[in-house]
Amino acid sequence: ALSQETQEMVKQLVEFESLYQEAVTDRKTYEKRLEYLKSQLGELRRTLETDLADISHPLILELRQKIAESEAKLVNFKAQGIPESYPDFKKENERLASLKRTLTEETKKVLLARYPVHDPLKPYQEILEKIITAETEVEALQAKEDALKKIVDQHLLKLDTLPEKSLKLARLERAKKLNENLYMMMKEKYEESRITRAGQIGKIRIVDPAVPPEFPISPKKKLNLILATLVGLGLGIGVVFFLEYLDNSVRTVEDVERLQLPLLGSIPDIEPEKQNGLWRALPKKKGSEDEVGRLATRLVTHLKPKSPYSEAYRSLRTQIQYARSEKPVQTILVSSPGPGEGKSTSVTNLAITMAQMGSKTILVDSDLRRPVLHSLFDLKRDVGLSNYLVGRAEIEEVIRPTSVDNLYLISCGILPPNPSELLGSKRMQELIQQLKNECDYVLFDSPPLIAVTDAVVMAPWVDGVVLVLRSGKTDRDAAVRAFELLRNVKANVLGTLLNDVLPSYMYGSYYYYYYYYYYSSEDGKTKKRKKKHHHHTQLYTS
Repeated sequence: ALSQETQEMVKQLVEFESLYQEAVTDRKTYEKRLEYLKSQLGELRRTLETDLADISHPLILELRQKIAESEAKLVNFKAQGIPESYPDFKKENERLASLKRTLTEETKKVLLARYPVHDPLKPYQEILEKIITAETEVEALQAKEDALKKIVDQHLLKLDTLPEKSLKLARLERAKKLNENLYMMMKEKYEESRITRAGQIGKIRIVDPAVPPEFPISPKKKLNLILATLVGLGLGIGVVFFLEYLDNSVRTVEDVERLQLPLLGSIPDIEPEKQNGLWRALPKKKGSEDEVGRLATRLVTHLKPKSPYSEAYRSLRTQIQYARSEKPVQTILVSSPGPGEGKSTSVTNLAITMAQMGSKTILVDSDLRRPVLHSLFDLKRDVGLSNYLVGRAEIEEVIRPTSVDNLYLISCGILPPNPSELLGSKRMQELIQQLKNECDYVLFDSPPLIAVTDAVVMAPWVDGVVLVLRSGKTDRDAAVRAFELLRNVKANVLGTLLNDVLPSYMYGSYYYYYYYYYYSSEDGKTKKRKKKHHHHTQLYTS
């Protein structure tokens, strides 16, 4: 155990070391505060910071010196064990406080002498006062710290004179008590800072009271509506152009010309309700109303000869008649690149228009795979082309009259297992020549060119081939490929027929809808209608 004298020495050392650490902590606190206050002045007050650091007025220097001496004297009183209630101790404390107040006032006077009242620094007066106070406290605490440091060093020297064992124990006792004191001091400082922070009043004032807006700022309905309209239109137009870019089908007459294919004509797309009672003209023997409507559309040249649809086929007939001036065209093969493109409809209506001008015309259904011509004329196909080609029927037996004057039909007959071989036989070639000698025109409905070889086999034997393309369905590459197949077998391609074309895609579409509806009506009499006139009078180009 330590002696009474050693314990008293350790107690005094711990007390002065605690005071010393407290002084160091306070000084560092004021230095940080001073740094913060100076930063509040901003970049434009750099010169003021320099002036505050370089104030060298004689009175101010004297006051700083006296404050340092007073702090040192108070420390010595504590070192001598004089209590704070002692009159000399109280007097010195009051003197130190008076010196600090005087230093603050004198510093203000010096600053005001350098920066007059009307100076722009006036708004920073409160910050300047806090800076001066912090500067004074830092200097006073520095003097106090130095004095305490000397006293602590003196006590450490006395402590070193103790024996080794007592010195070690004394140091441990000192470290224990010092850490306890430091902990209590830091805890007290922390609580003080919390109380100070909670007691601060925010420097907030109302500059302009909030007023509710007359109109809501969100959502902006008009702007959103305009943007939505623009975006919708943009997307719609973009989608249209994108789909148009992806669409590789033949749509217009210009598309056919760009493919460098000869064009004989184009057939308009006419809806059933625009055919002026065409359905009522058909005999309804059997089948549903839909079947009647289908037949009506296909035989429009017979049932409605003055319709724009019929006139388009007459124009096609004219183009074919003058396709070869040196030798008239009698045998014609009609085909298409693929199925469902209107070749059977086109060849039927073309045959009707040729028969209507008094020419004996034979329509041959050479599609031995999917025949349809016999159903258009309500005839049976039990005896037809296939029967003749295999030698089981004579030519007189297979030629049948139709409801159209001067028009005869050779149906397909029984569906054979080898249609290509039959159509490419010598007997088929002889049949073409025999029919050519017996009538004015012979028209052949054949299967699609790309799907099977039937049409390619027959093409070199006829006077001309008409290639039917359907607007919006026939692929451009398929159209070119079909044309090349015909050219490879040296067939005489008269040209292409663009079928099912919208009026806006045709040449002279105004001609059909304004001229023919003007001159014809249901009762056959002329009936005026107020229509526009257009200078297009040609339907086709060759």
